[in-house]
Amino acid sequence: KKIFFEHELNAWILRHSNLLPSLQGLFDSMDDEVISFFLGKELALVTCQGLWAATVHPQKNLFLIIVFPNLLDLKKTKNYRLGLAVFAHEMGHIFMEHSTRDLAPMEEQFEADLFAARLGFGKELISFLSLYPDSTECKTRKERLIREVKEHRLTL
Repeated sequence: KKIFFEHELNAWILRHSNLLPSLQGLFDSMDDEVISFFLGKELALVTCQGLWAATVHPQKNLFLIIVFPNLLDLKKTKNYRLGLAVFAHEMGHIFMEHSTRDLAPMEEQFEADLFAARLGFGKELISFLSLYPDSTECKTRKERLIREVKEHRLTL
């Protein structure tokens, strides 16, 4: 966690008083396997124009999550945990090593959804996906996540 916040590309986070404690909480939710995976890897959040967030395939050992303004705006509301669910989902793409595996895009999305649920943001991710009732992709992901949680008795 300390290395993440000290990375020069993450310096902007320290100026966002509402974002810093939330991200610290996200890191605190990680189990030993997740922490071990990210040790020795550089992870940076960079801001850009667009919608929500995206993960960029690694450049050597640097993993980037692009953060768009509407995600930062969401972090300022009472629904800030929805934003953390999006961060957790994007970290899931890195943890599941999607840049090195040949999976269908929907399968990558679902694996990242399960990772967010593993970190304790399943309920929030379902709420986030519910913001897009007209999206077939979001509806499918939401239904599959709910089914997976029930079948494997995961906690939301």
